[in-house]
Amino acid sequence: MDEIPATGYEGVASCHLFRWIFDLCSEHHIDVQRVVKHVPYPREYLRNPAGFIAWDAFLTLMSNLGNYFSESQLQEAGERVFEHADQRIHRVVGRQLADPRAHYDLLFGPLGVLPRLYPATTEISEKAPGHLVMTLEMNAGLAPCRVFQAILAGELAAVPGSGASPGAEVSFRHTETGAVYDIWYARTSILRWLGRFTPKLPGTRRRERDLALSHENLMQVYDELREQTTARRDNERRAEALEGRYAFLEENIKDAIWIVDEDLTLRYASDSIRNLAGYVPAELKGNSVSEILSSTSFEDLQERFIEQRSGNDEATPSMIEAELVHKDGRIVWAEVRSRLLRDEKGNARLVCVAHDISERKDFETNLREREESYEAITTTAQDAIITVDADNTIRFANPAALRIFGMPSLEGLSLTQLMPDAPSGVSPPQPGQSGTLALTGIRGGGEKIDVEASLAPHTLGGEVYITWIIRDVTFRYRIEAERKTLEQQLQAAQRMDSIGQLTGGIAHDFNNLLVAINGYADLGLTDVVSDAERKQYLMEIRRASERAADMTHKLLAFSRRQIIEPEIVDVNELIKGIERIIERLLPDSIDVRFIQTLQDATIVADAGQIEQVVINLAVNARDAMKDGGKLVIAVDRRSVVDDEPGHSYRVPGEYVVVHVEDSGTGMSEDVKKKIFEPFFTTKPEGEGTGLGMSVVFGIVKQHNGFIELDSTPGAGTRFDIYLPSAESDSSIPTRESRTESQTEGGHETILLVEDNKHARDLARLILSGAGYDVVEAGDGVEALDVYDRRKDDIDLIIMDVVMPKLGGREVMNRIRESKPDAKVLFTSGYSSGGIHTNFILEEGLEFIPKPYGADTLKRKVRSLLGD
Repeated sequence: MDEIPATGYEGVASCHLFRWIFDLCSEHHIDVQRVVKHVPYPREYLRNPAGFIAWDAFLTLMSNLGNYFSESQLQEAGERVFEHADQRIHRVVGRQLADPRAHYDLLFGPLGVLPRLYPATTEISEKAPGHLVMTLEMNAGLAPCRVFQAILAGELAAVPGSGASPGAEVSFRHTETGAVYDIWYARTSILRWLGRFTPKLPGTRRRERDLALSHENLMQVYDELREQTTARRDNERRAEALEGRYAFLEENIKDAIWIVDEDLTLRYASDSIRNLAGYVPAELKGNSVSEILSSTSFEDLQERFIEQRSGNDEATPSMIEAELVHKDGRIVWAEVRSRLLRDEKGNARLVCVAHDISERKDFETNLREREESYEAITTTAQDAIITVDADNTIRFANPAALRIFGMPSLEGLSLTQLMPDAPSGVSPPQPGQSGTLALTGIRGGGEKIDVEASLAPHTLGGEVYITWIIRDVTFRYRIEAERKTLEQQLQAAQRMDSIGQLTGGIAHDFNNLLVAINGYADLGLTDVVSDAERKQYLMEIRRASERAADMTHKLLAFSRRQIIEPEIVDVNELIKGIERIIERLLPDSIDVRFIQTLQDATIVADAGQIEQVVINLAVNARDAMKDGGKLVIAVDRRSVVDDEPGHSYRVPGEYVVVHVEDSGTGMSEDVKKKIFEPFFTTKPEGEGTGLGMSVVFGIVKQHNGFIELDSTPGAGTRFDIYLPSAESDSSIPTRESRTESQTEGGHETILLVEDNKHARDLARLILSGAGYDVVEAGDGVEALDVYDRRKDDIDLIIMDVVMPKLGGREVMNRIRESKPDAKVLFTSGYSSGGIHTNFILEEGLEFIPKPYGADTLKRKVRSLLGD
């Protein structure tokens, strides 16, 4: 940091006006404290006319004064300045001068009073008799003061009056560096001029000489005071600079510094002692250094002090590791470097610099504990731990290694003597290889054993070593076959348990539905009910059957064996169609937003099932936002190029992605792992069946898609449903074509093949009632027989997929051998593992799921037979 240069006189201003200003404020009842606000000098000092203050402080005081007086008021007040007691000498001197011009030069000229009192230069010129022009220029770098200039204008007007002449007229204008004053005054009369030569009384002459001497002495005092003030300011600036340097070091250095005398009493402590010991310096000064050192460390420091004081080389620093006792009682380790210094009287003092080494000591402690732990682990470990060098020579072996390999010592042997097929070198297993090697070991007596080994290369002292961890698995291999058998039995038991859980849930729900169906059927069969009541009972039976059908669909979707009705579906339109349903399902406290980011969002899917997926996820999101929140349902498109690690379920291709994101409670890792399991639910008993998410998973898998889940407890949940994008295929109907209302009957002949008599009778009644000629068959063999006899009459075959003797697919294949364009409509309510119902979707066949309503069946049949 550079030294601050001396500034000379240009930066200070006299205080000789301030007592007059304070009296002026008192006359006008102005609080002087407000005038000296932000002026860093005591008021007593400001009232001393011999004092000097910095120009910026002078500007502050003048600015405060300007808040209470206008320029004209200040100029009028300045005209009375010579009436003040402090200015009496200037009145006396003015009376002794023959002409006001001389008085102006004395007070305001370049060598007069004003340049001595203020950091400015002046120049007075005479434009005409009785007309002076005074130019005031502030010293370089100092700002002019308008308030001071106004007071100065009043003083200029009062100069002639102080010498018993008429007052002058003064006008002035401000400049960027000062001011210019025009002064008009009355010239002195000839009588007053001649009066200077009139003999004076001895007392008068003596008084004039005393006054002149006093004035000269006063000017000299002003110069001396200004010099002293400037010197003091230079010293203060240098002191501030040194203090700033020291403060900078003290604030930024982390090490603590303290000084102790011969009895180890603290004479000084740096502020950084607070970071190290928690004390402020004032708490420690005058106390023994034992306040911050443990007894052992205090004795060490005392011993080092004695050694240094009595030694010849006092300048050599000493170092100890000391325990500092923090103010809160904990121990802080520090490296204390000390050096002996002597003052001019020969008294010894010890300067200490303490550096916090707690982190290093903790590291050393941890390292020592790790070494002890490593020794304890290697000693007590049941696995062999062997370290070899680059030549495969054993350098270390723990007790377990001696026991496993049956030798009293292993150091110095080659690892190949223990494991002939062990790899040499220091390379760890390559990516894709197992980290554990299955090897054959040899005991001391030549017995072969099975071992599993893992290895890790490391460097010590510039040398490369490999540490082997070897486990004897001979006994484990012997029981491996038994373990596999037990695992198979356990898996079978677990499957049975799952089946029991599944059937228990189904039985519970179906029993409830059967109670409703049987109860309303019994009521409807009584003779005492009216037609309206019987109709109501029939409606309740239908509702119960629809719930049973919905349960069946859920179970089939969960098992991914439900037959879907494929169609070209625009996901944007599908979401738009269920927006109002979702909004009704969710309370007003949940903000629902639907976002569509693309136009082409078509897929081949069963629209009803995809709707079920979105609604299920929306309902789950609702349950996760009990106190409200935000639900976002968005549609996007993504390309999956390659399988990523951990994402083997992703099949490359183009996908339409449905995002369902909520701001709810989120899921733990354990819940995320089980979320798609059947009958798993986080809801209280009676509020959830646990089938919702398993149904979602089943539907998406059946559509050859996949689900990605991202959830964090307290941060919401996001489901990304990936569904394969549709390819242009005119053979697949659109949803609009399926929803055309065609419920009229017809006159065509239909072959109805159904092994279940109740289902067959119902279908026959529906179709016959619609005007169709229905021919029945109870199984696949009978269907072929009937078709052979009436194939020219049959326009449509409605056939169950799974039937005794011969399945629906085989019957269709045989019929189409003789009539390739035969129209077939498959129907099914379930599918077993031996029947691959996916052929219906793969071959683009027509399908109607059981149970179906009368309108649904008639509409389907009519659409296949044509208008």
